[in-house]
Amino acid sequence: HPAAGREAQRLLRSGGAKAPDFVVKLYCMFTEYPTLIYWDDGRVVVARPEERLEPILAKFFRTGKFSSFQRQLNNFGFHKAPHLSTSKLRVYLREDLQGYPAESVLALRRGQKRGVAPDAARRTDEVIEEWDSRSE
Repeated sequence: HPAAGREAQRLLRSGGAKAPDFVVKLYCMFTEYPTLIYWDDGRVVVARPEERLEPILAKFFRTGKFSSFQRQLNNFGFHKAPHLSTSKLRVYLREDLQGYPAESVLALRRGQKRGVAPDAARRTDEVIEEWDSRSE
């Protein structure tokens, strides 16, 4: 397993991580590197993707290639928002998650259809409660 963020490793080892590894690590990246990647109302925002994020990706995933990270975002229902993206800022959107907190990514599953946000929010609460109870 590649070296991932401490929080991601803790969540994955706790056994409470029902969420796929990718979304757990994505969420941990929001908390550990908020100036490079962050959540903004249903959007994953990446600052200077290739230049600054690739070394961080290598800490969390087997590969540090931004194209692989982008493909994973697509697999979880996010799509690039060209009208919001610039050369220094890439924005990936899931419209059904607008208005939900960053923790909502923890309830996502690979290949999941859009339009599941209320169910995702409910599952997110269950996952967070389970993680909290295991860390006590």
